[in-house]
Amino acid sequence: MSGFVLEGVDVRSIVASHLKKHGYVDVTGDARLRQVCRTRFGNCRLHQCLGEQCLPVCLGHVLAQVQNPPNATESDVYKHMETLCHVSVYYPGAKKLSAYFCQLLPQCLRLISEEGARNSDSITDVNKRRDVTVRKRRIGATLMHTMLLAGGCHRQAMALCESGAVPVLGRILSGQQDVPWCPYKDKVLMVHLLHVVVESGSESCWQCVKKIEGELSEVWKRHREAAPGDVRHKLHQAVDGLITTLRSGKTTSQPTKRRRHGYKQYFQFPVVCSSPECSNVEEGSKFKMCAACGLARYCSAGCQTHHWGHGHKPDCNGMVAFDKANGTRIM
Repeated sequence: MSGFVLEGVDVRSIVASHLKKHGYVDVTGDARLRQVCRTRFGNCRLHQCLGEQCLPVCLGHVLAQVQNPPNATESDVYKHMETLCHVSVYYPGAKKLSAYFCQLLPQCLRLISEEGARNSDSITDVNKRRDVTVRKRRIGATLMHTMLLAGGCHRQAMALCESGAVPVLGRILSGQQDVPWCPYKDKVLMVHLLHVVVESGSESCWQCVKKIEGELSEVWKRHREAAPGDVRHKLHQAVDGLITTLRSGKTTSQPTKRRRHGYKQYFQFPVVCSSPECSNVEEGSKFKMCAACGLARYCSAGCQTHHWGHGHKPDCNGMVAFDKANGTRIM
């Protein structure tokens, strides 16, 4: 794996190069990977290329730090997990990352848990420390959510339950005093995450989420008077739907491919053709996936051929080599 943790590679410079290529502001040195694209299509291209060009590098750093925790620094893990979070809001990136769900789960749990909050205590400014804690938790929850949506696999939902993440989410949602403050919109995300776990159709997953029904009921009661349009009303509705599902019994399992297709609507961006000369968006008929790397998508054989000769070949070979080194297949 160490061969893919490329020495001297600055992921931010790769992102900056992509932005410059498409006429956007140069963000070299911006560790936050700020959104500077002005259009939805431009944003989509950014997340697409971020995954196709940077995924092996970022995954290599994170997985190496998981295996060698004494050598890992909190800031490095946070930076690369944030990059992976950006990749995951685009469906092909999330689907690829879902193949590494179990390896990434410990870091996601670390970000959403109290342990992640304690690691922010070195920041003296109270407001800044709170913002960092919120940001870390959002990154961890978003990654788990998008990977589960794109993977649609019983095994992944079961791994999340076995990791101890569900009780942690229950404590955050109920707002227990020893848990740092959490924005309502992030709580809505966490409820949706729990819903995906329940919808996996596994009896064990249903029982796991059922154990925090008491915390969910507290949230339901606390916000039942919230006005429509208020984010607290959205939280109440999300919790109401989850509690209803829990009380109606175990959900019927659906085929993995059907669940994945149904979940596509929840992703922030549409799937676009990876060829830089094409602007087609996936509508109706499904784009073909690159069978080697599993990241690129094409509307035609011509676009695939063009992309292969204009930059995809080295990126694809790098991803394939990384997958082989880590024993991971395309999902």
